[in-house]
Amino acid sequence: MRPSEAPRPTLEEILQAVDRLAQSRNPGSAEFAQATRSSALVDTNGEWVLKHVGIFSWDPENWEAAWTENLDPDLEQGFARWLINWRIEPAFQATAAIGARLDGVQIDNFMSSPAIDLRPEAVENADYTLTYSPHTYQPGVHSGFATFEYLQFLREYLNASWGEGCGISVNFWGLGHPNYLAGFIDAFGGEGNTRTGQGNNWNLEILNYRRAIAYHKPLLFANQTPQLTEEAAHHFQSLSLLYGIRPMQGPHGTGWNPTVGHIIGETAALVERYWWAGWKPITHAKADSSDIWVERFGDDPTEGIFFVVCNSAEETIPLKTLAKPCP
Repeated sequence: MRPSEAPRPTLEEILQAVDRLAQSRNPGSAEFAQATRSSALVDTNGEWVLKHVGIFSWDPENWEAAWTENLDPDLEQGFARWLINWRIEPAFQATAAIGARLDGVQIDNFMSSPAIDLRPEAVENADYTLTYSPHTYQPGVHSGFATFEYLQFLREYLNASWGEGCGISVNFWGLGHPNYLAGFIDAFGGEGNTRTGQGNNWNLEILNYRRAIAYHKPLLFANQTPQLTEEAAHHFQSLSLLYGIRPMQGPHGTGWNPTVGHIIGETAALVERYWWAGWKPITHAKADSSDIWVERFGDDPTEGIFFVVCNSAEETIPLKTLAKPCP
């Protein structure tokens, strides 16, 4: 919107920026403004729902404002159609023009800001369950159900235009609402800062949830911690191995020494040895200490069943395994 050294933009200034963009000579930019006008969620006051205003690591030189959008593809001149026409289709076409092929589409910030859209057009075009505002009891569309419609639409588009081998992956931030959308997702990604060994997107509660929702599908995580220490890297390693999460170095994870890079690379190689077997919710394993955590991958003895054992205690614990008949 404006350079980061300038004052924080007001809501009126952000709305004016949309109006200016609508007058752009660039067709994609002008249609983007129209898509915002057609798809920004509307609250009980009849105003657009603003997701955030801030200065962020991906563009530290500028203020950024973002709206929460309704992705129902039936909205006329809406954001879902804009994404296909100006982002997804051109990317596939440009790749095909050089003799290459994209293997899918990734959705960033997946369900990170769920909200209710009270826009009349949203209610009129909804194909699935409506909800209502808890403040006014007006009927509305939850953005999760609009995203359900978008994922159906995107899957059909990819299959028809580029083949059934194209995947849909997400940068997994949401909680709760992704549960009923997981069937459309082929791979689940995540990212975050783990400077202290944990983070708001990397802790036991979150990872238990993320692993369960991803189920047998691939789960990845980009560590964005600058100057990651060896101690934090080992903690990151242990939880990556436990949950079968393929770790990687994110673009903001700068200043890692070679040892840290080796730890993460070694972890990725180990995870790739068993994550293809698929995580299983029932381990059929039991430990005699609550400090010992166990996860299982695979259920076919002929192809391989893998148990990952993690000691969460500070002290070393001797390990002895005892096989028993599986129920």
